[in-house]
Amino acid sequence: MNLLIQDELYLCFKELQRYLSSHILQQLAQETGFVKRKS
Repeated sequence: MNLLIQDELYLCFKELQRYLSSHILQQLAQETGFVKRKS
Protein backbone atom coordinates (compact mmCIF):
# COMPACT_ATOMS: atom_id res chain seq x y z
CA MET A 1 0.00 0.00 0.00
CA ASN A 2 1.20 3.47 -0.79
CA LEU A 3 2.84 5.17 2.21
CA LEU A 4 0.77 8.33 1.71
CA ILE A 5 -2.45 6.31 1.77
CA GLN A 6 -1.30 4.52 4.93
CA ASP A 7 -0.63 7.85 6.60
CA GLU A 8 -4.07 9.14 5.62
CA LEU A 9 -5.77 5.98 6.87
CA TYR A 10 -3.86 6.22 10.14
CA LEU A 11 -4.99 9.80 10.65
CA CYS A 12 -8.59 8.87 9.87
CA PHE A 13 -8.41 5.96 12.29
CA LYS A 14 -7.02 8.19 15.04
CA GLU A 15 -9.89 10.63 14.49
CA LEU A 16 -12.44 7.80 14.67
CA GLN A 17 -10.84 6.52 17.87
CA ARG A 18 -11.62 9.83 19.54
CA TYR A 19 -15.36 9.37 18.99
CA LEU A 20 -15.99 5.63 18.89
CA SER A 21 -15.31 2.84 21.36
CA SER A 22 -12.80 0.14 20.45
CA HIS A 23 -15.62 -2.44 20.33
CA ILE A 24 -17.55 -0.43 17.73
CA LEU A 25 -14.39 0.16 15.67
CA GLN A 26 -13.60 -3.56 15.75
CA GLN A 27 -17.14 -4.46 14.71
CA LEU A 28 -17.05 -1.90 11.89
CA ALA A 29 -13.72 -3.25 10.62
CA GLN A 30 -15.10 -6.80 10.55
CA GLU A 31 -18.34 -5.80 8.82
CA THR A 32 -16.51 -3.89 6.09
CA GLY A 33 -14.01 -6.71 5.52
CA PHE A 34 -11.05 -4.60 6.64
CA VAL A 35 -10.31 -7.21 9.32
CA LYS A 36 -11.17 -10.85 8.73
CA ARG A 37 -10.70 -12.17 12.28
CA LYS A 38 -9.52 -11.22 15.74
CA SER A 39 -6.15 -12.48 16.92
